[in-house]
Amino acid sequence: MATLANIRDWVRQQTLVEAADFSAANLTTVINQGLYELGTAGDWPFLDASAALIIEDGADAYALPTGFDRLVAVYDDDGVMLPETHRRSAVQQFRAPVPGKPQAFYLWQEQLVFVPAPDTTFFMTVDYRKLPTLLVNDTDVPEWHPAFHMVLAEYAASKVWEREEDMERAGFYYGNFLGKVNDMELFYRNRGMDSPLVVGFAQKFNDRPWSWQRN
Repeated sequence: MATLANIRDWVRQQTLVEAADFSAANLTTVINQGLYELGTAGDWPFLDASAALIIEDGADAYALPTGFDRLVAVYDDDGVMLPETHRRSAVQQFRAPVPGKPQAFYLWQEQLVFVPAPDTTFFMTVDYRKLPTLLVNDTDVPEWHPAFHMVLAEYAASKVWEREEDMERAGFYYGNFLGKVNDMELFYRNRGMDSPLVVGFAQKFNDRPWSWQRN
């Protein structure tokens, strides 16, 4: 497991950049830039999030959850998924109140708007993709598997060398960053290999991760 302080120390060792020339705050900013770049590079399960909303009688607009990036699905307390619409379509379609629960929703000005406005109080669940959690304090750690924490160090080292106009070294570390991101994608895509479900007596082939042979 690597903390923010560990990542910064590694970058300094790799780039020989002095603290007076590149402050801890500057390095932290670069590291968090790498965090956001990594966040957009894959469909990461550690960025999946869910929020419960209490929909009040007559209220139709609700603020998006903190750290919201993009919407996945909205469904009511019966597990029924609501369709997404557009504001213009909603205004035309739902001119008059309709008794019961909302029939659709749309996003408008950082809010989730349900149409028509409900005439009762009930729960709604929002599944969404959140933004990566920034590293702020020296003891903060990335929110993914510890084996890949130092991927951010590779990114930061590439940006430091880029600032020093040493593009060969910058390219080397950025290539390492992309390679580790690819390793992360393979790891999270095949997490089933970590704890396989074995029925009866079976043995797993290493070269065929989803194949099984009975003894």
